[in-house]
Amino acid sequence: YAPQLIGDVIKVASFILSFIMLAKAMTKTFLLSEIVFGITYVAWVYFLTPIFGLIGAMYAFVVNYLFYFMFTAFVAARFIRGMK
Repeated sequence: YAPQLIGDVIKVASFILSFIMLAKAMTKTFLLSEIVFGITYVAWVYFLTPIFGLIGAMYAFVVNYLFYFMFTAFVAARFIRGMK
């Protein structure tokens, strides 16, 4: 359960940051990121499941949301820098 729990923590943290996109009317960016990272999640599952078995799906979840967190942190940091 550890990979799933780690992925859930990262997912919640990235969702908190993604609300900045919604609050600042970056709807296109939000929707595009959700679509792209949904597709990449499936790609990670196809890539990691043959290597690790079913636990590869959990690893895919962690990897995908780690990248999503980095993306949302980048967008949020860019927005915050633009406020100055």
